[in-house]
Amino acid sequence: MAKRMTAVVVAAVLVCSVGQLARAAAGKRKAPRKKPNPAYAKVKDVPGLPRVLLIGDSISIGYTVPTRKLLEGKANLHRIPVNGGPTIRGLESLKQWLGKDKWDVIHFNWGLHDLKIMPHGKHQVLIDQYDKNLQELVKRMKATGAKLIWASTTPVPEGELRPPRSNADVIAYNAVAKKIMDANKIAIDDLYAFALPRLKQIQRPVNVHFTPEGSAVLAKQVVASILAALGKPVPPEAKPSASSRADYLKVVRAYADAMIRQGRDTYGQVRSPLFATTLDRETLRLPAGKVLERIGGIRREAWGIRPHDRMLTGANPMHDLNLYQVLYGLTKVTGDSRYAAEADKTLKWFFEHCQSPATGLLAWGEHIGWDFNAEAIIHKPAGTTHEYFRPWVLWQRSFTLAPEACAKFARGVWDHQIGDHKTGNFSRHARYDKHGPGTNSEYPRHGGFYIATWAEAYRQTKDPVFAKAIETLLAYFDGRRSPKTDAIPAESAERSKGEMLWPQSNLSLAVDLWDGAEAMPEALAQKMRQSASRTDKVFLRLEHRVGKDGKGFVKIASTHSLDIRKWGDRGAYTRLWATGYGDSTDAVIANLCMLRYRQVKLDGYKALVVGAADRYLDSEPDIAFPVYPGTLGDVICLMLAAHEITADRTYLNRADHFAQRAIRMFLGDGSPLPKASTKHDHYEAITRADTLMMALLNLWASQRADKNRQDQTLAFVYPER
Repeated sequence: MAKRMTAVVVAAVLVCSVGQLARAAAGKRKAPRKKPNPAYAKVKDVPGLPRVLLIGDSISIGYTVPTRKLLEGKANLHRIPVNGGPTIRGLESLKQWLGKDKWDVIHFNWGLHDLKIMPHGKHQVLIDQYDKNLQELVKRMKATGAKLIWASTTPVPEGELRPPRSNADVIAYNAVAKKIMDANKIAIDDLYAFALPRLKQIQRPVNVHFTPEGSAVLAKQVVASILAALGKPVPPEAKPSASSRADYLKVVRAYADAMIRQGRDTYGQVRSPLFATTLDRETLRLPAGKVLERIGGIRREAWGIRPHDRMLTGANPMHDLNLYQVLYGLTKVTGDSRYAAEADKTLKWFFEHCQSPATGLLAWGEHIGWDFNAEAIIHKPAGTTHEYFRPWVLWQRSFTLAPEACAKFARGVWDHQIGDHKTGNFSRHARYDKHGPGTNSEYPRHGGFYIATWAEAYRQTKDPVFAKAIETLLAYFDGRRSPKTDAIPAESAERSKGEMLWPQSNLSLAVDLWDGAEAMPEALAQKMRQSASRTDKVFLRLEHRVGKDGKGFVKIASTHSLDIRKWGDRGAYTRLWATGYGDSTDAVIANLCMLRYRQVKLDGYKALVVGAADRYLDSEPDIAFPVYPGTLGDVICLMLAAHEITADRTYLNRADHFAQRAIRMFLGDGSPLPKASTKHDHYEAITRADTLMMALLNLWASQRADKNRQDQTLAFVYPER
């Protein structure tokens, strides 16, 4: 019986096993074979056509087939038979991929896999090693004799990616690659910049890869770069859509509309028309909770902004100065009076509600802001220190809106900012809440800001105290001039003891003296213009080195010899793309020279403006360190200034180039508000998004004027000095 049971069990097991094997075999037969990726298909060369090789990762795999189709009859397009992965794979396999046949063009990229975050928390290839690897790969490819095209790594979207990647890393690795390509004179197919403004339309959600349609869009850009390298025209079907170009007027209106509708004070007990200087770009609200902690925790060394200069919980109209200029400009070009009306409403409320009853000074400038929740000045370090951030170029409008408050402020500057009424010695710092002026920190630029304020106050009121204030400061500055050089020292503080000349500060004073003279009695006006002219001679004697092979403008010099000096760890000359407290770029100084050139038409200033513009003709922003939107705005303004002087469309076209790039850099994610920097995704007025928007609107008007040969002047006043 037992034997029979055993036999039955064995038989059953055998039957089950056979059945399972049969089903498994059937399953294997039914499983469809994975189709070979057509991107890896072998290409049979058409004789006489150039041979092109694509090297890259899965992004390039996606655009290989549409690129090949667009190049039919024009080039034989091959690609490596695998995902190119990180640079370490390229070093291992490049010899095999290149083979022995001749290549006319090699279009290549590495980066997306290098910057991938591995389980141990570090990049697969650290950026320094990436630099070395890419240099070696370029060296080997150059040896083939092929024309090389570097494709920048495409953007990484927001969200939780697997494996983790960061768009900030894409920017950093692309910057390293660009330096290598520039050094080797290799063409760049900037797929990052090309894809960024289209990202929502062509990239998969929370995914580095592109949709099939998106890959086809990238293919057009790739084809254009390849045909350019081959010296062949780009056919219409291969040209990227021109509709992707940003419309500057639409961009500026979207910014203004967002600020008007959602960027106002809807907090606390008093709902005012004031504009917030800091906003979460996703919610268009004041940052709060963890977002506020993250934004507020950005250290100065991370982006050059001092923490105590920031306004995170309210308003500061001096930080928003160019927003008001933009609003008035929009009314002029669109005919929509709403924009100017909103600017008027905001400024009137500010002057009438945010003024210290003790001093007449206003809650604005370098350090003070108005808190939306506390309905008082923002509580923070240096939160009671009154100091101009910029010249206020809207005094005439402001006096129309709030004449009593403006006159009280102008008197407050004399009474509470100037420490010594007999000599004119002052400090750029004063107390907002009580009398507390100082001395020996008498920057000429700040003196110019006060003089401009008093000049308009005199024009409006004819109060002789304002003429006395101007005459006192003018005599003080002229009395401090070096007997050897006629230069005005930067300050008399212990750290420099009157030995240091800050040319930018002196020239800024000259601009304000010249403009202010129009409002003053003739005898005083003549003294003001004479003083400004003396400064011209000093400034133009300095060894500025602008032009394509130049070094920049002199930043610091000796008061008594005009010899160039260094200050701290800063260089002797301005830089093209410097950002941070106390640093001005070539563009900022050149725009100041343009203000003075418009006043006096001296050829020396004309040459400096054009020479500075020439330095930007073949320079791009250095995105290794955070770049501010205002920095691009400064450069656009300079290009427009050079075009105004020379009528050379090269400068207008370069302004357009920087404008399109700025929109991709700061507005590429679809928000109407520019990012605070290339590495910080909130909105913060201190990095001068308003300057970028003013520059874009001015460019729009200049392009229309150039096309229609009609004057479309917006009369914006450049205030970055």
